[in-house]
Amino acid sequence: MIIAHLFIGPLILVITLIIARYPPKKINHLYGYRTTRSMLNQDCWDFANKYSTVLMWESALITCITQLFAILVLDEESALLIGVIVLILTLFYSIYLTEKALKKTFDKEGNRL
Repeated sequence: MIIAHLFIGPLILVITLIIARYPPKKINHLYGYRTTRSMLNQDCWDFANKYSTVLMWESALITCITQLFAILVLDEESALLIGVIVLILTLFYSIYLTEKALKKTFDKEGNRL
C-alpha cells in the first residue's frame, strides 16, 4: 500500500515532464489539455497546453509534499486518501485556472484579446 501511495505524486511529475518535453503540436482528442475552449484554434491550443503544464507541475509538487507529510504523521490508508484528495483538488483547480486564463486571453471565437 505504501508503494502505491509513493507513486501518485511522482507519477504525475513524470507525466508532466513528458508533456513538457513533448507537447502536443496539433489539436487532437488524445493527448494534451483538451477542452472546448482550448481546441478552438492552434493559438488557444498552444497557450492552454503550456499554461496547464506549469499548473500540473505545481499540483504534482503539492501532492508529493502532502504525501511525505501525511506518511510521517498518519497511518498508510489515511495518508493515501489525503494524497489522492489533494491531487484531485489541485488538478481540478488547475483546470479552473487554465480556463480562466483562456477566457482572459481569448474571445469566444479564439481570437486574442
